[in-house]
Amino acid sequence: MVLERRHGVSSVSAARVLYALSFVYDRLVQVRLYLYRKRVFRERALGCLVISIGNLTVGGTGKTPIVEKVRPCVAGGWPRVPS
Repeated sequence: MVLERRHGVSSVSAARVLYALSFVYDRLVQVRLYLYRKRVFRERALGCLVISIGNLTVGGTGKTPIVEKVRPCVAGGWPRVPS
């Protein structure tokens, strides 16, 4: 459905459901951002170094090899690397 056009009833139905859910997701994200702007939700300092590698993509994007390369380069080392 994503990589090629499908015209079956189930594909059209799934596309419509996903399209509708995308609006719900967008509204939730907008509300969350609004609450941060109005300081209802607040940012918190963790008190430690945080390096973020990757994004919401799951699997197959090469995050693990990058973590293995970055870990020894961090001054003082890390006590652990969460998986």
